Order: sequence, then structure tokens, then C-alpha cells
Amino acid sequence: MRLKIIYVLASILFGTNCSQLNEFYKTESFQSEEVNLPVYKTPIKKKFQAVIIANDKGTEITDLLIPFYFFSESGQFDVRIVSQGTEPIYVWKGLFLLPHMTLEMVDYIPDIIIVPAIFEPFDEKIIQFLTKHAESKILSICEGARLIGETNKFNHFSITSHSSAMDELQTKYPKLKWIKNKKYIVDRNLISTAGVSSAVEGSLKSLEGFIGKKETNKLMKKIHYPYASIQEDHNSLEVGFGDKIQILKKVIFDNDPKIGVELVDGADEFQLAAYLDAFNRTFPYRIETFGKQIVQSKNGLYFFKTGNYTNYDIGICANQCEEYQGHIHQKINMTRSDFYFDEALNQINLLYGKRFSEVTRKLLDYKQ
Repeated sequence: MRLKIIYVLASILFGTNCSQLNEFYKTESFQSEEVNLPVYKTPIKKKFQAVIIANDKGTEITDLLIPFYFFSESGQFDVRIVSQGTEPIYVWKGLFLLPHMTLEMVDYIPDIIIVPAIFEPFDEKIIQFLTKHAESKILSICEGARLIGETNKFNHFSITSHSSAMDELQTKYPKLKWIKNKKYIVDRNLISTAGVSSAVEGSLKSLEGFIGKKETNKLMKKIHYPYASIQEDHNSLEVGFGDKIQILKKVIFDNDPKIGVELVDGADEFQLAAYLDAFNRTFPYRIETFGKQIVQSKNGLYFFKTGNYTNYDIGICANQCEEYQGHIHQKINMTRSDFYFDEALNQINLLYGKRFSEVTRKLLDYKQ
């Protein structure tokens, strides 16, 4: 109970933006000796090269997986996730994935570099990599903006980030021109996005410059994007005191739910990220993935589960969870009939009510 109270207070004070604090008293680590790590095949040479930066200490899951999904689904990009090493990395909200290569192995000039929010935005290797490739097109997602500020290569550029982090970022990086109420900002070779869910618009806008509107529109239809065109204007609402009280009440009185999200081969990277991220922002006692030890996602990423048991209050199922009968108190089936963030938020509304689903929406910086 004492740890829970500390978690609640820390979450209320510090954990309501893109890099939401999650189980701060616990560090996830991957035991590589327990599994034979797979090896990526040499990528098929595509027209364009995309690199997504990841931190071996932790990377925001939506910021990373949504761009990976879109650039891979376009069919015109080799998409490589790069990190400091070759061990599986933790992407916040209960998942490990295997990076394709190290930063040092990138011996070419990428057409675009995607910068998600990472756990250690002052990592010298990552800052040096970005500084070296500052002439490439850059897509900064949410608090990836911290890394942009650290490079000192984009001074006087217009930029945006999660609304709840903007005041702090403006104070820390005054040479950048911070702009609110936009899903994305384009300034020369830098595209930046608002919080979490705006990874969708940032990815689509970036792709449009490479593959054109017609092909980008096909991707929008494929994901049931809820608008006819890429949304730019955005009502950037910060998480307020009333919202934090809602979080406090929910965490204290919700009986410490444990949530498991099923991992299956062929997992849709976008869908997995949307559900894990949205449900993590309901502040469960724990959220993790379960199923096979290793799965390969729709576009070829290797995912590793974090859960060692299947006793869950809520099980979010990709494949009906039939083999886990008796270990899941309440099942939620992921579907592919709607925009994934809408699907996840609808489920949260059914579980916790409209008021709390709106708090989760703010945390995701979505559709306000």
C-alpha cells in the first residue's frame, strides 16, 4: 500500500505528459540468457531509408511503433530501429523489441530520422547521432523535442510537443519557437508533433512529402483515419488539477488491476501500441504482455513478452485468448473495424466511465 501511495503521488505530480511515469519504483530488464535472440535478415533495398531512434533504457511505445507501422506499410521505405546496442530494448508499457542495428552501424545518410520520446533524452551517443545527421529530414514526436533542443542544430525553428510539457520545454530551450494548438509543425527539414497520438499525423505528413497524397490517402483509409484530410489544427488542453484528482481517485479505489495484452505473430504494430499506451494511461497496478516468448509483428519486428503469468483482471486479446481461459477475469477483444485509438478509448469508457476516458484522451493528447 505504501508503494501504491508513492506511485499515485508521483504519477499525479510528474506522470501526465508524453513520458508518463509508469511504475517508477520498478526497472524493466531483459534477461537475454533466457532466450535465443533472432537475427534480422539484410533488408530489401527500397527507394527510401528511414531510421527510428530508440533508447536502450526506455522509449515511448506509440512514438516508436506508429511511425514504424506507417513507413513500413508504405512499401517504399527500409525502416531500421537503431539503439545504443543490439540487446532487446524496453518500450514503455510492457513490451521489449529487438532493434535492427546500433547507431554506429548507420553508415549511410537516412532520408528521414524519427525521434520519439526516450527515457534518457541527454544520452550523448544519440545527441551526437542527431547532430551528425541534422541535414536529413527529421520527424520529432511528442517529447522527442527534448532531443531536438539538445542538439542546438535547430535554434529558431518552429516546433511543438505535448501540451502538458510545453511550458517546461520553452523554459529549457528558449531558442526554439514553441507553438501550441497544432497536431504538427513543419519548418524546413523539421517536422514536429504534439503529444503521443499525434504520431499519426506527423507520420502521415512526413510520408506525404515522399510518396504523395494519393498513396498517403490509401494509408489513411486503411487505418480508418477519422478525418478526410490530415488534421493540423488541435485544441491543446493540458492535464489540469481536476483531471489529476480523477486519476488519484481511480488509482486509490480501483483494487490494483493487472492488465495483460496478448502477443501473437503478425501483431499489428499500430494496434498494439494504441491499446498498450491507452490502457497504461488508466494507471493500472501493472500492465504487461503475455503469450509466446517471441513473436514477429506484421512488418517484421521481433517482440518479447514481459509477463510470466496469465492471471489478469483484464485481458486484452488479439486472438480471443482461448488458451488462457480461467486466467483472465474480464476479456477485451481487439478489433480492426475502427481507428485504434477510438477503439481503445471506447473500451476505457465502458470500464471506467466517460469522465475518466476523457482524462485518458488528454494524456494521449487526442481529438480535443
